[in-house]
Order: sequence, then structure tokens, then C-alpha cells
Amino acid sequence: HDHGHDIESVPGGASAPELPPDVRGRFRLYALGLAAVKIGIESINLVVPLLLISQLNSAALVGVLFVAADLAGMGGSLLGGWLSDRLRPSRLMMLTTLGQAAAVAAMILLSGGAYAVPAVLALFTLNGALSEVFGVARRAALPVLVGRDEGTLRVYNGRAYLWRELAATGGVLVIGWLAQNWGFAPALWLHPAFYLAAAFLFLRLAAGAGAPLAAAAAAPRAPWKGLRAASVELFRGARIVWKDPKLRLGLFVNGPVLATHKLFHALVGTLFAAKVLGNPAYAALILGAWNLGELGAAWALDRRGHAISTSAWLRFAAAAGLASWAFWLLPTLWAAVAVACLMGVATLASELVLNSFFQSAAPERDQGVVNGFVYALGTAASMAALLVISVFFDLAGASTGFFVLALAFTVISGLYLHAASALKK
Repeated sequence: HDHGHDIESVPGGASAPELPPDVRGRFRLYALGLAAVKIGIESINLVVPLLLISQLNSAALVGVLFVAADLAGMGGSLLGGWLSDRLRPSRLMMLTTLGQAAAVAAMILLSGGAYAVPAVLALFTLNGALSEVFGVARRAALPVLVGRDEGTLRVYNGRAYLWRELAATGGVLVIGWLAQNWGFAPALWLHPAFYLAAAFLFLRLAAGAGAPLAAAAAAPRAPWKGLRAASVELFRGARIVWKDPKLRLGLFVNGPVLATHKLFHALVGTLFAAKVLGNPAYAALILGAWNLGELGAAWALDRRGHAISTSAWLRFAAAAGLASWAFWLLPTLWAAVAVACLMGVATLASELVLNSFFQSAAPERDQGVVNGFVYALGTAASMAALLVISVFFDLAGASTGFFVLALAFTVISGLYLHAASALKK
């Protein structure tokens, strides 16, 4: 298929073309909606584990809950890809945010009853599936809004992420204050409240989708041909990716990038603080450094996304991966903080530039199924990595665990360098 551009972006110094005022207005609706959704995500991710641990004294149930949501999310990615190509992506974003608001509101109302545990498990899992449908739709929506030039997509992916993270930073403080002073339920009600606000913004976005850039997304699709035909459609993204060498390479690089992000947030920072430094409270400093690095990456993409190529970011990620040896060689807080910040920049930048690559390189009418397949496989890789590494740390201990983790990141760095060279050609 035609990628419509070279993989390498324009030479250094070039900047993203200015969008027309009406497109800028639609991007603001898109980014504001994502910011509102992010506040809702922070609410459920913070409050539900606290609720279960405090009321049921069960950390294991929290693990079961998130694994169930991730498994449902893999199916949601595939389904979302198919739906996104049949519906306008902004319309699907509106419908999924409404569905998630309803699921979490029902979860709050049922959490105090006799069937609280099965109700919370079922509704949290449903929310996880809908969240991945939404994720595919939001990725498919951006090239409809700003066009399919890869450099421009890097800029606006970075800008949207900045809006999301700034909203999350303020949102977490408000959520924490509400949970402490008013209780868990009022803090959790922020989720449906902000999701309803997001649904309204996406409704406005869908209503204004008659511009030239959105014409392809609004084009009618083939009529429903039954369940068997629909199941074939779900895996069309796999066939498209596998036949295209660069998409296939992007798929293999995307898995380790998403797994690194998941591993660090869920395990690495906390394990290093508790098992190596002997003080779990240091995890906040290490994860804070990672988050600061993520903000730096989003800012860099917003400012220079059109000038710095995908290959250059992958070479940087390869160098940052080698810095993971510091966790084993220099087991100190400040070394961990420095490496966390560096890896936060590299991982988030890689995640966003690969996102932009898939948005740009996938056939225009197959954005949904391609992204759905890619991110379903990425979720599976993240879950597998988390499971294997957590079991290995329990069996082998922290020192051996961080040595093997550094070896794994070294292999991944080699993959990044290979991909950087291949994508440059």
C-alpha cells in the first residue's frame, strides 16, 4: 500500500505545517476530551484498589481485577478496530465514553451490596474492554483531524499527551483530597462526571466532522454481512500488518516499548525502592522522575516532532535502555531517579512516534483494524512481560532480577537499533 510519505521526516529545522483554524478548533475538542478521560482514568485506577484493599483486605483481588480488565481489553482492541472502520472514530469515542460512564456509575451503586465483588469485577472488566475500544478510536481519529503526515502526527500526538498529563497531575491531587476527606465514593464519581463531559466534547467533534480531512472517515461502509464475516474482519488488521515489512517491524518494536512502560509503572520502581533501597517510600521519587521524563518527551515532540525522525528517537531509546545497567551496578536512589527520568523520556517518545508511524503508514480506510491488532498484541506482550518478570524476581531475588532485566533491555536496545536502521531506508 502507499504510505503517502517517506518514513524519515523532513530535515532538521522544519516545523509542522500550521493547521487551518477550523481544524485547530476540532483538535482542541479532541485534546480536551482526552484530558477529561485521563482524569477519569486516574480516579478509577487510584480509588478502586484502595476501596478493595481497605474494605476487603485483598491485594490479590486487585491483581485479578486488572488482569481481567487487560484480557478484556485485548478483545476490545480487536473489536474497536473493526468498529472504528465502520463508524466515524469520533462517534465511537463518544459512545464508548458514555458506556464507561454508565459502567462505573453502576459499579459505585452496587459496590456496597451483597454482590459487591462479582459486580465490581464484571463492571471493571467491561470498563477495561470499552477503554481499549476507545483507545483504538482515539488513535484512528487523529489522522482524520490533522492529516497523515508522520511528522505532523508526532507533533499533535505529543501535544495531546501534554494536555492529558497536565490534567492527570491536577486530577490526582483532587482525587486524593476527595478520597481522604469525603470518602472513596465521591472520589470515584469523578470518573462518570468527567467521562460525560468528554462524551459531550466528542459529540461536538463528531457533529463537525464534515471537513475535507474527515471525508474518508465519514464514507459509508459495507453493510452487515453476518457474524462470520465480522470475525474475519476482526483479523484483517493482522493480515495487513504481516504483509507490509515496515508495519511488521513496527509491530515487533511496539511490543517491547509498551511492555517497558507497563513494567516500570507496575513493578520496577516499586521493587527497586522496596527490595534494593529498603524504603518503599522512595518509589514515589523514582516514578515521579519517570513521569517528569514523559512530560519532557511530550514537550519535545510538541516542539520538534516534525524535525526529529522516528529513527532518531529509536536510537535514543536504545541508548536509554543500556542505562538500565545502573539499577544493578549503581544501586542508589539518585542513580535510579536519573535512569528513570531518561527511560521515561525515551519510552514515551518511542510510544508516541510509533503511534504516529502506524497512523501514517496504515491504509486510510483500515486505520482501525491495523491499530486494533497492533495494540491488542502490545497489551498481550505487556501482560506476559509483567507476569514473567514478577515471578522471576520472586524466585531469583532483586540483585539477580535487575541483572537479568538489564540484559533484557540490552537485547531490546539491539532491536531498536535494527528498527532505526530499517525504517531509515
